[in-house]
Amino acid sequence: MDILIEGREKLLESCGEGDRQFLYGAAGNLCRIHEQPEKTIGFLNQCVNLAAGEKNPALEIVALIRLAAAYKYDDNHPEAMKRLKENFRE
Repeated sequence: MDILIEGREKLLESCGEGDRQFLYGAAGNLCRIHEQPEKTIGFLNQCVNLAAGEKNPALEIVALIRLAAAYKYDDNHPEAMKRLKENFRE
């Protein structure tokens, strides 16, 4: 798995925004499966930032839900709820 995560840097340099969104999401999912919550949260935060920058509400909602789930899997339920409430009030 580390090889896949490290290889993403080269991929990120040569791909468009939509592909970056996918790569960060995939890396976050792999880290979640391998119980690496800090890395998961970092990658999924990147997904949220990319979606917000693209002004794509559909992608941003999906990324926020996945980020909240990452906090939930890390047993940080207050942060999960905070993220959902902050971003869905808008």
